[in-house]
Amino acid sequence: MPRLLPTLAAALICISSAASAQAPVTPPSSDTTPTVKLTAEQHHVIKEIVLKDMNVAKASGNTPSTVGATVPEDVQLHQFPPEIANRIPQVRSHVFFVKEDHVYIVSPKDKTIADVIN
Repeated sequence: MPRLLPTLAAALICISSAASAQAPVTPPSSDTTPTVKLTAEQHHVIKEIVLKDMNVAKASGNTPSTVGATVPEDVQLHQFPPEIANRIPQVRSHVFFVKEDHVYIVSPKDKTIADVIN
């Protein structure tokens, strides 16, 4: 038994060293949480007015389409009409673009997509 203790201690040291050498890998953060908090009803109102009542040119297919992505300079951004801005104050300071049948709400400060209305 006395010979077993040094062997056991050496084994524990090796296991402890190996465990501390293998730090957990944390994937890069990709926060896709909308920065504008809207209800489903507000999404519906924006989609109805922008897609059905406004004649807005659509962005090209290679335009980024995820929350947090930066919108390229060549994408035309539009102000929300007063009808939307008055009913949904959260978007009053934002702009938008349309791609396919989706409305992308953009923060004008850093030109990042704040929300996507499908």
